[in-house]
Amino acid sequence: MEVFTETGHWFKSGKGLVEIRRVMVRHLDGTHRDEYLFSTDVQMSVTEIIEMYGGRWNIETTFQEMREHLGLETTRGWHQRTVLRMAPALFLLYTVVVVFYDTMPDGSSHRRQKFWIGKTSITFSDMLRFLI
Repeated sequence: MEVFTETGHWFKSGKGLVEIRRVMVRHLDGTHRDEYLFSTDVQMSVTEIIEMYGGRWNIETTFQEMREHLGLETTRGWHQRTVLRMAPALFLLYTVVVVFYDTMPDGSSHRRQKFWIGKTSITFSDMLRFLI
């Protein structure tokens, strides 16, 4: 893996030019796309920037699964209170499903997953299928 970094400037509305650190990560074996990461905290090390980016993966996966299976961001309500109620309710539903599934005994016949090539772990859709 190769890592390139430099500092530069970025225009931010209302702030003018702000200093940023740019990091490019290139995998030499060609198995992954190049990643370009940015931070407005130029004091952060390259390692810290890469670790923070990697740490977001679980959060991004959670939002993707909630959009796909629970309809997050598809509310039809136009009133602000409707929108503000819907997202927390869906997060609660997601949490209840995951916790309920996670507390099942390991040997339970209900704990099953659908297998396909490249899949190595249980997904949220597997958990939902168990509850239905």
